Amino acid sequence: MLFVFTMMSAFVIDYGVQLVSRNQIQNAVDAAALAGVTSLAYDSYTDWSPSGPAQSSARSVAAKNLVWNEAANIPAANVEFPVCASSYDAGASGAPINACVQVTAFRDAIHTNAIPTIFGKLMGQNWIGVAATAIAEAKSGNATDCLKPLAIPDRWTEIYPTNPGTWSPTSTFDKWNPITGVLLPVPSRDSYISPDQLGAGTGLQITMDFGAVTVKPGSVSWSGISPWLYLPVQIPASRWGPNDVLDNTHSCAAATVSIGDRLNFATGGVAANAALIGQGLLDLYNSDSGASWNPTTKRVEGSCADLLIGRCASMSPRVIALAAYDPLDLANASHAGTATSVLVTNIFGFFIASVSGTNATGYLTKHPGLRNSNAITLYDASSFLRASLLVK
Repeated sequence: MLFVFTMMSAFVIDYGVQLVSRNQIQNAVDAAALAGVTSLAYDSYTDWSPSGPAQSSARSVAAKNLVWNEAANIPAANVEFPVCASSYDAGASGAPINACVQVTAFRDAIHTNAIPTIFGKLMGQNWIGVAATAIAEAKSGNATDCLKPLAIPDRWTEIYPTNPGTWSPTSTFDKWNPITGVLLPVPSRDSYISPDQLGAGTGLQITMDFGAVTVKPGSVSWSGISPWLYLPVQIPASRWGPNDVLDNTHSCAAATVSIGDRLNFATGGVAANAALIGQGLLDLYNSDSGASWNPTTKRVEGSCADLLIGRCASMSPRVIALAAYDPLDLANASHAGTATSVLVTNIFGFFIASVSGTNATGYLTKHPGLRNSNAITLYDASSFLRASLLVK
């Protein structure tokens, strides 16, 4: 009876230890793969070295997720970068990028970190082992649930009044002569092509470094569309209400907006809403006043989100999501007297470097995104949104 009881104990307890450890090691590699692919998306798609951000992040996160009170063994060779479906998100850009991270971890005798048995020793079984693999991928996002209620015009090809021209903060989108109101000849008018799955069009691209830019209030006018001038917009289904511009600015609306959506203008006019937007942006700035932008690494430094104790958020509250709209669509509607909304052609990240009244100066950057299967995913160079997903 004692022998039978011992065998049952070994089966129940040691097998239970193995089941728990198997679950823990799967959690460890899941977290490691997500951490690695997040670094891949935000730091470098091409640095796969053992000291690179993707490998370092994966192994660091795995070490913090213990497997039966001990870190699992993840050799550098077991953090891999396979080609996967999302590696082809770049569309017409040519060669695929390695957008996946595969992590395999062990706690077994071969890797000298096996889990000791409790009752199994009585029957000569001194160790048990577990292993697990996970794959995560970095996909281009096409939606966000934390969009701020200000939209700026997307980039266009500046032709009028000079050909070729330079797109700058003083440019205006001109389809009609701004003085006479006469429709310009096609070769002389400004041109806009929205980004899509196959090309960047004329729009903003992640590879373009605009330096510090200042967003400021604009106007709903076919002759007043200029770079970085924003229009206050509604956030549909916002938990604060679509027209609550202040709360939708300094807090998250928790309402999904996708590329291709239309956003109506916020009620109350540009000036009144711009004052509320300015206050909301200032609130965000003050919530992480110690953060700064490193123009060399294009990263936020000194954020309260980096603190080990007293961490304020998952990332700096001063990194926000803004919409870029189709300037040709607004110009046509405004000229016809029917402008009530803007068409979202892109969503980009913006780090708030400073706020002055209704104006905010900052830098374009990447931003965490969501995947909407009903919305288009942009050509890789146009995509500022990144979504890290566990796929296996």
